[in-house]
Amino acid sequence: MPRPILYAHRGSALNHRENTAGAFDAALALGFEAFELDLLRLGDDTIVVYHDFSLMRQFKKLKRTNKVTLSEFRKINNKILTFEEFVRRYSKKDITVNFEIKDDTRTLGLARAGISKFKRPVVSSFRLKIVEAAAALGLPVGYLFDTVRAFKANKRKIKGNRIHVSRKMLAKRYKPSVLFRGYDLHVYTVNDPIEARQLAEFSFVKGIFTDTPDVLRAF
Repeated sequence: MPRPILYAHRGSALNHRENTAGAFDAALALGFEAFELDLLRLGDDTIVVYHDFSLMRQFKKLKRTNKVTLSEFRKINNKILTFEEFVRRYSKKDITVNFEIKDDTRTLGLARAGISKFKRPVVSSFRLKIVEAAAALGLPVGYLFDTVRAFKANKRKIKGNRIHVSRKMLAKRYKPSVLFRGYDLHVYTVNDPIEARQLAEFSFVKGIFTDTPDVLRAF
């Protein structure tokens, strides 16, 4: 069975805070060949490797991410990585890196030069304008979808054949072999090793995002 690319989702986050150097270093040590991470801007225009639009889920703070500065954020989370720090630390590694842009095309524009330093970068987003802007810049892109309905609604706008889809979208009732004919799928977030191997049986599944090294070991 051909093995899909296995992405460490926000790094290896089981024993480390997600999207931190500790999580990414652990993923490399485990043998992951690809990272998935998130980029957004703080209130001072610093781009950070962080997923949420607020500090509530991780830090129980009623603050919007775009309302805090880097120095303020570091008082709450001293492990936060700026995008520039991530580039310096990992751009020379022989890895695929999926940069999910969370907020807008301004973040993409500010990050473009750094993204281009990686050997195999991919820009993805749920926001069609961001994906289209990245493609116009000549960057490899992945269109992100979380429902079959969203995929069908935007299918005609997709340029290229790489899409990133929720694992739920490959349920039998959707007839995935027909629905996704002609596309290369990268599936998130798959943490069951048995399910991962089942998904890999689809020839069009080219990548799997996972939180656990158990999926890596399954292959």
